[in-house]
Amino acid sequence: MGVLTRPARHSGSGHLEPLRLAVVGAGWYGCHIASELIRDGHDVHVFEAKPEIFVGASGYTQNRLHQGFHYPRSSQTRKQSITGFNQFKATYPFLGRPIADNIYAVAAVDSLLDAETYTQIIAASGLEYEDVEPDAFHLENVSAALRVGEELLLTAGAKDYFAELLRPYLRLGDPVVELKDSGCEVFANGESFDAAIDCTWGASTALGESPWTDLYFEPCVTLLYDSEPPVRDLALTVVDGPFFSVYPYDDEHCTLTSVTHTPLGRHGSYEQAVATISRQDGASLTAVRTAMERQVVDYWPGFHDHFRYSDASCSVKTKMRSGSDARIASIRRTGRQIYVFAGKVNTIFMATSEVRRQLAAIRREILR
Repeated sequence: MGVLTRPARHSGSGHLEPLRLAVVGAGWYGCHIASELIRDGHDVHVFEAKPEIFVGASGYTQNRLHQGFHYPRSSQTRKQSITGFNQFKATYPFLGRPIADNIYAVAAVDSLLDAETYTQIIAASGLEYEDVEPDAFHLENVSAALRVGEELLLTAGAKDYFAELLRPYLRLGDPVVELKDSGCEVFANGESFDAAIDCTWGASTALGESPWTDLYFEPCVTLLYDSEPPVRDLALTVVDGPFFSVYPYDDEHCTLTSVTHTPLGRHGSYEQAVATISRQDGASLTAVRTAMERQVVDYWPGFHDHFRYSDASCSVKTKMRSGSDARIASIRRTGRQIYVFAGKVNTIFMATSEVRRQLAAIRREILR
């Protein structure tokens, strides 16, 4: 584990005084960006409203380290995923692991792309895969199956890693309830900073109006199952369109998510999405589970032979409206506030590069 040290503030000749920065939100993006900015020499304070990190969408996610197979209709998402996957493996080799049989299957009916078009797009993107026989995995109603190299994201390990790495810089249970930009500095709860970096994915209205006008908030349910041999190291994703994924969660469990049934609604604010989650009860979650499982057995009839339902978790995802289902990372700045819109986990590197560029511009403004 790397060692981070809080920098001394210099003002003498030959030294650039570090920026005093507030990073708001301690999920994947907030923690990675904060750790990189601390290594750059900045004085970083990480505000997290919850008593621990990785409590929101970062902690309740399908643990997939994407390469781009999920996004045949968004070239930008594929490019970010391919680059980010390689960067993630180089930076955090201990936070991902291979899956023996990571299978993408193209639905024979209702897929937005036929199997030939899908594989042509994937091959043209430079992604490597192996053709496999659907019968080998007891799949039905699919026209092709590919074994791919996407990995299992070790989210629990990431939470432990960043909790220890950032321990001196974390301000847990300390929500930013007021953020004011004077033009020369930013005040977070009345405390002065050179800049603030919003990594809450638009969840905090206290940080001001989002610079994006095309966002929506999706309350989502993820189902957790106990898995048994021989499928503990098998992932199945049916594409392309309103289908599902069965993906390992840890060594003994998997998650089930569905494009159709995982979202519980689509809202214009984070608060509305949270309210939808609060209204879920045993009956509504059972209805979602029944619909998801019915969808799975249409393609994998043996699902119930190997998986036993365990639990359900809910979280809010922020998405950008897109006809191609794009999930790209994007950074925008208003004054001294930098807003981070999260893409996939492995686009944290692209986001960090753009945050650094914006901070360089802020430093130039300070030195004028």
